[in-house]
Amino acid sequence: MHLTNPKPILFFGSLYAIGVPPQTSPHTLLIIIAAMALQSTLVFAGYALLFSSAPAVRAYLRLRRWFEGLFALAFGYAGFKILTARLS
Repeated sequence: MHLTNPKPILFFGSLYAIGVPPQTSPHTLLIIIAAMALQSTLVFAGYALLFSSAPAVRAYLRLRRWFEGLFALAFGYAGFKILTARLS
């Protein structure tokens, strides 16, 4: 799923650029990448299992408007903060 979406690629690229020292060996970098791939696989498999159950689907459908409203407020606030931030 991450391979077709540019946002995680940019996020992890920036995370590696900041969090992984330049002198890191290729072997250590491979371990870090493999660990992140395993973590992503487990998280998405967990989401798939969770949301394939009927009770979870019903709960989500019942609360969907609230989720969407909260996300709209959060993204609107984040956008406002970005627009009003002062560059120094």
